Amino acid sequence: MNFPRRAGFALLPLLALFVGFVQGCGGDDQNKKFATYQDLNKSTYLAEGWIPDCLPKNAREIIESHLRTSMASWVSFQTDKAGMGEFKARLTIMPNLGPLLFGGVSVSQAPYWWPSAAPGPIWLLDCGEKVPGEIWRVSLDEPNSQAYLWRNP
Repeated sequence: MNFPRRAGFALLPLLALFVGFVQGCGGDDQNKKFATYQDLNKSTYLAEGWIPDCLPKNAREIIESHLRTSMASWVSFQTDKAGMGEFKARLTIMPNLGPLLFGGVSVSQAPYWWPSAAPGPIWLLDCGEKVPGEIWRVSLDEPNSQAYLWRNP
């Protein structure tokens, strides 16, 4: 069967649309890992607000995920006891506002690396930032010097 050349050219725009759609799928969620705070500081993630600018300077194993459409962010990092103490000094215990999903979303919507349950009480983080709606919630796994932060505007 001979396929008319003109018909093949007519299908090119459809093919381009399909490729663009496939490339665009999943483009909303972003994931990034930084070995150290110094690596994070070299990126644009602090300036863009995806990660709060008050992590301990010795934070390591920093993981960040976000959804560009909703501005939701999830951050995790490890530190030593001194770094955990420095970070904890910025926290205020969150008042009991009723049920609150750990991570601000159902477990099925959270990043793949996010724990299914909060490792400790939920705190509010004060970085001194004056961004409207900029509320970071935190749960600490103190025995493992691990912090979990999320923002879901």
